[in-house]
Amino acid sequence: MNCKDNSTTKLPQQALSCTICFQPFNSNGILHIISALPCGHIFGKSCLLQWFKGGENNLSCPTCRKSIDEMRRKIIGDPSPTSIVIDLHGCEDNVTFEMIQLSESQLIKEYQGRIRELENEKSRIASMSNFYQGGNINALLDPINFNDSINMISNVIPTPFDIVPEAPRRIRCVTSFLNSHILNGITDATYNNGLLVITTQRPNPTNPTMIFGLLFINSENISSYVPLSEKKIIAVKAITDASLSNIHKVIAVCDKGGFYNLVINGTTCTMIRLFHGYIGHLSEVRSRASLVYKPSSLEWLNTEKYAIGTKVGCLFIRNFEQNSTPWRDINFIEGAIDINNGRKMDPITMIQCINQNALICSQGSCVCIFDERVGRVQMEQFDGNILSINYNKHLEVLTAISKIAETNDYMSLWKIRTIHVNNSNTPEYEIEFISSEMIYNYDGKVRELSTVSIRHDNRNRPATFLINKTTKLLSLSMIEESCVINRVPIHPSSVIKICTENGSNSLDDRNRIKFMIVSKNMVNVYELSYNANHNI
Repeated sequence: MNCKDNSTTKLPQQALSCTICFQPFNSNGILHIISALPCGHIFGKSCLLQWFKGGENNLSCPTCRKSIDEMRRKIIGDPSPTSIVIDLHGCEDNVTFEMIQLSESQLIKEYQGRIRELENEKSRIASMSNFYQGGNINALLDPINFNDSINMISNVIPTPFDIVPEAPRRIRCVTSFLNSHILNGITDATYNNGLLVITTQRPNPTNPTMIFGLLFINSENISSYVPLSEKKIIAVKAITDASLSNIHKVIAVCDKGGFYNLVINGTTCTMIRLFHGYIGHLSEVRSRASLVYKPSSLEWLNTEKYAIGTKVGCLFIRNFEQNSTPWRDINFIEGAIDINNGRKMDPITMIQCINQNALICSQGSCVCIFDERVGRVQMEQFDGNILSINYNKHLEVLTAISKIAETNDYMSLWKIRTIHVNNSNTPEYEIEFISSEMIYNYDGKVRELSTVSIRHDNRNRPATFLINKTTKLLSLSMIEESCVINRVPIHPSSVIKICTENGSNSLDDRNRIKFMIVSKNMVNVYELSYNANHNI
C-alpha cells in the first residue's frame, strides 16, 4: 500500500526506529523495511522474521506479547505467523504515523474521561454506603475496585510512540551508610566476608619506589597496609576458603605485568604469606626483552583457581600460589587449525564467574563466555560500545549497559543458560535476550555496576545500580518497574565502580546487602535493605 501524503500539512516530526534492534528502517525495499503487526506495533521486517524463528515463546508481539494465533484468527486463516506482517514501505515521510499518534491521543482523552466518570461513580457509591452504613444495603452493594477498573482500561489503550508506560509498582529499598575511607590513588577495591581490600598509594620510607599496595580493613576497624609495586595496582579480588577460619586469599595485578597472591588473617589483618611473579612468565624475575602482559581484569573461579585478563586479549587461568607450570591462555576456538582464527584481540574486561569452570567478560563490543576446558564457547555482538556488564549468579542474568549513539544509552537483560549435554563433560552455554530499555542521564563512563536480585511479590527481580549525572544521586534501575531508594549523593566523574560484597547479590525482607561506591580518593560502604511494608 502507498502511504505517501502530498498534502502541505506540517506535523511535528517523530523519529522512528525498530523497537527490537533500535536501528532506523529502510525505505528502499530491502530486508529491514518498516512493518507492523495487527496490534499496531511497528518493527523492521527482518527483525520480526528473526523473532518468530525463536520458537514457541516468540510467537507473540515483541512489545505487547499479544498471541500471534489470536491476531491471526481474527483476520485470516493462514497458519504462518509471518502472514500477518504488514509491510509499510512507502511511508517515508512519517505523516501516516503522526496521524496514528493523533488518533491515539484522541483515544487516550476518551479513556481519561471514562476514568473520571469511574472516580465520580466511586465517590457516589461511597457516599451511599456511608449513608446506609447501619442497614442491609451494604450487603447488596459489590465494592468497586477502582484500581482494577483503571488497569483494565489502561491495558487496552495503545501506547503512542512518544509515551513511556508507567511502572505498575514501586519497590522501596533503604540505604544505610556504614563507613568511609579517604585515600590516595585508589584504582580498585573488593569486599569479602567483612574484609575490605583497597588498592592505594602511600609513601614508603623503607623503599621509596614501592609506593603502590593494598590496605586491609576488617569489621572491627583493624587495618594493615602491604606495599607491593612500583606501578599502579590495576585490580584486586579476595575469597574465603570455608575450610580455613577467617583466612582470606587475595589476588592482585599491577600495571608492570606483575601478579600477587596473598594469604591474610581476617581477624588481625596481618599477612601470612606473599607469592608473586610476572604474568605469562615462570620466573619471579622478568628479563627486559620479555613480553609484558599488562592486566586488564581479574576474577576467582574457585578458592584454588583464578583468571587474569590482559589488554592484548589473553585470558590466563592460574592456580593460587603456583607458578611452576606453563601459563595457559583459554582465549581460543576449539577445533580451529590456526590459534588466531576467530580469536578476538581486544582487552578482556569486567571478568565475572559463571561457575567453577566458566567466565563471562566484555571484549570490545562483544560479551564472551569462556570455559577453561574448551576455550571460547559463546559470543554476543552488541551495537555500539559496552559501558558495563554484571552477572548475577542468583538470577543467572547478565545486565549490560551499552551506548548506541551519543545520547542513547540502553540497559539490557540477558539470560545465561548452562545446558548439560549427555555424554559430555563440558556443558553448552546460551546468551538469550530478555528485555531492554533506554536509560536517561547516565554519564556514559565505562565502569562495573552491580545488579542485585530483589524478592518482591514472590518474584526475584533484577535491579542495577546507576548514577544520575544530573541529580548526582545513586539509583536502582529496573526494566518496566520502579525502585525507589533514599538519597545517596555521588560524584559521577570520580566513581570507578559500584559493587556488592562478594557472594551477596540477593535482597529480601530478611537478607540485606552490603555494597560500596569506589571512587578515585574514597570508598564508601553502605547497607541496602528491602522495605516490604512500604512498597506501593
